[in-house]
Amino acid sequence: MKKFMFKTRLGLLVLLGVLAFGLTEVSAQQLPKQTQDVNWIPADDAVSIVNQEIATLDQQLQMLPSQALELKHKFYLTINELLSVGATVPDALLESYNRFVQGASDSPVVVPNSLSVATWQSYYNEAAQMLQN
Repeated sequence: MKKFMFKTRLGLLVLLGVLAFGLTEVSAQQLPKQTQDVNWIPADDAVSIVNQEIATLDQQLQMLPSQALELKHKFYLTINELLSVGATVPDALLESYNRFVQGASDSPVVVPNSLSVATWQSYYNEAAQMLQN
């Protein structure tokens, strides 16, 4: 009986450890890559590139509408809006990301959605890559 209780408790401790590690990993995944050491293009050029991406997404939405594509479109529209009111490129990217991803910041999500954090990170990374020198 003592051996059974020991194994049960040991199993429970291992399970709790795995869960705690998993939760740490999930919370770490909610933030996109840091943007401090990146050489960004000027905001005016960024607006032009983002507008081109919006036009491409408009065409894709007409051909094959989907929720994921529609949200990606809104993500780029938000980046464009923020750049147009004077935000820096990294600030516009991060603020747009924060508006769509639960737990990415202290602010509540502005656009609730069911896309995964990994999907939003891929959108963020794609946009960041386009807007770097």
